[in-house]
Amino acid sequence: MVLTKEAALQVLEEAKSGGFWDGELPGEEDKVIELGEYYVKEARNAKENIAGMSRNKTVRAILNIYSVAIQEKSEKNFQEYAGVEIDSGLPIPEDMAGEPTPLPVDFTTIGDIQLRQLHGEYHAYLARARWLLAIAQNKLASATHLRDEAYRVAFQKEHINLELLGQRATKDVVDTAARGDSEYKEQNDLVKRHQGEVNIYKALVDIYEGGVDRLSRDWTMRTEEDKRRY
Repeated sequence: MVLTKEAALQVLEEAKSGGFWDGELPGEEDKVIELGEYYVKEARNAKENIAGMSRNKTVRAILNIYSVAIQEKSEKNFQEYAGVEIDSGLPIPEDMAGEPTPLPVDFTTIGDIQLRQLHGEYHAYLARARWLLAIAQNKLASATHLRDEAYRVAFQKEHINLELLGQRATKDVVDTAARGDSEYKEQNDLVKRHQGEVNIYKALVDIYEGGVDRLSRDWTMRTEEDKRRY
């Protein structure tokens, strides 16, 4: 289940105010969540299959609550799958204020002090980029776990539905139906988004690593020249 009890109550409040539900609130928490997820499913079906319902205020509100719940569950799972203690006493690389200083094409145009300043600056950018990459990778792992679980549930549901209808439930047919499930598609969209973030941070890590390497090589060359000179 994706919804918490609080989120399920929000869904039911929207369903009641929109005239879609006027029943009694269940006493058990699991039943509240189950009822809330039922109305999420109904809202998704209405949006996808009934003309004009994608603009319905209640449908949009319920789906927005569900979208926030998915994101919060993804964030929670990130903490579980991260495998590190965030509150470990170690400093977390902070975001640097301002734009990065561009590296000059020709390092002979800058002095030793400026070279060392650039080296420290790009080390800080590299540390920050690596930290953000680690976060993005763990969010991707969490989202992938949720996506695969949604696929498993959808696959089982579609397999049962086809058998009840007396149709042949071949793997290809069930797989296609499961991948068309609305919850699976939402989770898969999250996976794609987090994969995009991972790709971006990997590129930034490569860029800053290259900058640090160039600066390190130039500083080594300068110190070697100084040794030979003296």
